[in-house]
Amino acid sequence: MEQLFKKIISIVVLSTILFGISACAITGNSNSIIDNDGDSRRVGKVVWNNQVDTDINAMLARQVTTDSARLVFIRKNDNNPEQTSANIAVNNRFQASLQAGNYTVVNSCVGTNQLSVHATGFKSNDLLANKNTYQLVGGRTYFFDVEMDETGQSTLKQLTSNDASQILSNNRYQSHQISRVVPNCSAPL
Repeated sequence: MEQLFKKIISIVVLSTILFGISACAITGNSNSIIDNDGDSRRVGKVVWNNQVDTDINAMLARQVTTDSARLVFIRKNDNNPEQTSANIAVNNRFQASLQAGNYTVVNSCVGTNQLSVHATGFKSNDLLANKNTYQLVGGRTYFFDVEMDETGQSTLKQLTSNDASQILSNNRYQSHQISRVVPNCSAPL
């Protein structure tokens, strides 16, 4: 009798475990649907927009304080592979992984700043790779052209506002990443 009872318990427990695992697998698969069409991305119940239409002129019309400088990084639509997204860093802090046809805007402190661009596909997370040093003046906006070739080699080139406005008219604001650049700037002496 005791053996029969143990067999019944084993069968009940085993079937409950197997049913529970298969139910979790089915539920997990239905909740982790990935949708990458258009501007919106979705994984399960989380939805975000990669880029949005913004009025760049309204953004640029806002005053920049004297203790900071506005940086605008612009990437033309180059149709290079996704792994050539450009990891932008300001003073060793991540700004965005800029995709083709987009731009990103961030403020930084006045004075010496290290700006860098490095392809996502290199998987090194080296935020100082290919760094360039710039002296930024407070209250100004600086424009930078981010160029990536199909192998992931990057170039960062400063632009005039006229050259930048021509490129910006065809680009969209990249909105789906959180900047790690924190411009805790003290007033210049």
